[in-house]
Amino acid sequence: NSNKAHIIAEDDLKNLNVINSSAVRLNSLVDDLVKYAFSASKDNEVEVNLNEVLVEVLEDLELSIKENAALIEIAALPKIYGSKIQMRQLFSNLISNAIKYSKHDLRPEIKITSQIANGTEIQSNEKNFYKISISDNGIGMDSIHLSKIFTIFQRLHMRDEYSGNGIGLAICRKIMDNHQGKINVDSKLDDGSIFNLYFPIKEK
Repeated sequence: NSNKAHIIAEDDLKNLNVINSSAVRLNSLVDDLVKYAFSASKDNEVEVNLNEVLVEVLEDLELSIKENAALIEIAALPKIYGSKIQMRQLFSNLISNAIKYSKHDLRPEIKITSQIANGTEIQSNEKNFYKISISDNGIGMDSIHLSKIFTIFQRLHMRDEYSGNGIGLAICRKIMDNHQGKINVDSKLDDGSIFNLYFPIKEK
């Protein structure tokens, strides 16, 4: 009887762990859905210094950066017009992903650069854009997946390999839509990724 009780107790414990794990994932999902809904709201546009945004994002991610010994290089970035809160979330999502999807045996290296790009590069009628590129040396993605990654709930990796529920990049696309911009990605499996952000250059 005592053995039977012990087995039942073990089964109950396993069930509780499953329930707890599901609850944690559900809470995370709800949090991300709230963020997704929030990203659709458009704040009053103000001039946003992206250099200042990156300083705040790196402070927010300080623990993760130290734990992974991530090396992050940032060139001088422009000022854009939009929502500082959404810019902070945008860059936080992209840098977090670059760290999360790093190779297990290689120090994460993330480079953020800026240049002027012509609208023809993204099939836009707008003349000029600030093009900001976030490149990494991580695990990369197969080209067949690139068209899907900005779709909500799309996940490309097994749950036991990498955490996340596939909402972060959908949020990034929504934020870029809010700013009349574009986001795209260039990536190769085992050879890192480059996320490109295009912000229209607006006349004052």
